[in-house]
Amino acid sequence: MRVYDETIRFNILIVDGTTCVVQPYLPAARGVDSPTLVISNDAAADGLFPVFAQVFTSMWERSKPV
Repeated sequence: MRVYDETIRFNILIVDGTTCVVQPYLPAARGVDSPTLVISNDAAADGLFPVFAQVFTSMWERSKPV
C-alpha cells in the first residue's frame, strides 16, 4: 500500500499482469453510479490495458510506502 499527494482520478487495480479493474472518480456521483471497467490485456491488439498500466506505474513510482 502506498500514498500520494495528487488528485484522485481513477482507482486502478492490476490483478495479475493481464487483467485490471478501473473505476473513475466521479465526485458528484454515488459509488454505484460510477462505472467499473474490467480490462484484459490483449498483447495482439492496442487497448486500454497498457494506458492504465502506465498510469498505475507512474503513480506508484511517485508515491510513498505506508
